Amino acid sequence: MYICISYYNKPNRSNLITKNEYQKLDCLVEEAETGCPYGWEYLPDTIRNWGYSITKEIVTKEVVNCIIEKFDMILNEIEEKKIKMP
Repeated sequence: MYICISYYNKPNRSNLITKNEYQKLDCLVEEAETGCPYGWEYLPDTIRNWGYSITKEIVTKEVVNCIIEKFDMILNEIEEKKIKMP
């Protein structure tokens, strides 16, 4: 599983976004690519693959806390750099 900010060039529904200019976020490890123009990042190895093997991590909120922490980093960087989002 990974985290990225996705976008659509040509929305076909009113709730989709359009973004023609973008920059990779420093808080995301992997380089930008089609569909993830701001970069992306895998979840840590211990919780990357969903299944019974990570039941404890799901129940103890390790997974959700990791995702919340990463989203906080993304939102802080967007705010600090004053990146305009659609």
